[in-house]
Amino acid sequence: MTAAVGPIRVLVFTQSVARDRLLNGLLDHSDRETVRLSVVAMLRGPGPLLDDVAARGVAAQSLGLADGSLEDLPQAVLRLRSTICRDRPHLVHSLTFYTGLVLEVTRSALRGAPPRIVSTHMDHVADIEGLCRRQQAYAPGVVQAVRVHGSATQCQSMVDSAQPVRWGHDSLFSRLGKVAKAALSTRLGRLLVSAWVFFGERVCPDSRLLTRAYEVSATLALRRGVRAALSRSENTAGRRAP
Repeated sequence: MTAAVGPIRVLVFTQSVARDRLLNGLLDHSDRETVRLSVVAMLRGPGPLLDDVAARGVAAQSLGLADGSLEDLPQAVLRLRSTICRDRPHLVHSLTFYTGLVLEVTRSALRGAPPRIVSTHMDHVADIEGLCRRQQAYAPGVVQAVRVHGSATQCQSMVDSAQPVRWGHDSLFSRLGKVAKAALSTRLGRLLVSAWVFFGERVCPDSRLLTRAYEVSATLALRRGVRAALSRSENTAGRRAP
């Protein structure tokens, strides 16, 4: 990469348009004379993130995608590549689930000055075991969001699905889902899911069958994390009670 002339151009690529206080802090404490920041969100705006960034005098745009599904990625690649070719940043910082994809798009867009790769973050989600650990680490935040905001948050459904079956309240579909998750959460069930992933990666690596195995593994990990967080919360409440 050639030496930067003038301010260092940094493009921050993020997934959502939801408020990001960490990003706001980065913008607030950046030296505007030496760093010129711009923010690109994958999902469709408007949203608090774009408003916060614009209020700080930083260029912000949305790629306009409906969601972050795999079906949207080709469109995201084309629009992101166009943005990178136009802005030619010295540094691209990715805060998305597709860090590797962003890296390859950047490489292809900046052929004349290929970026140096310092590090790839979120290495802990590079495999299914790492993804499951991340899901479990994410669970306490889900429980806390429900306790603070109640049913107004989308996290409510995650907590509800991790709860025991409520035979007089849950729908038939919900009952079946909870029973299946409970069965797959046993030691034997987890061994079966692990075997499903193991053979899927070797026999049919690009199949919907393997994708489903990953989804089941991540869902079960989130369930374990939510149940553990609920248990800790109940124990803490019990100790505080007179």
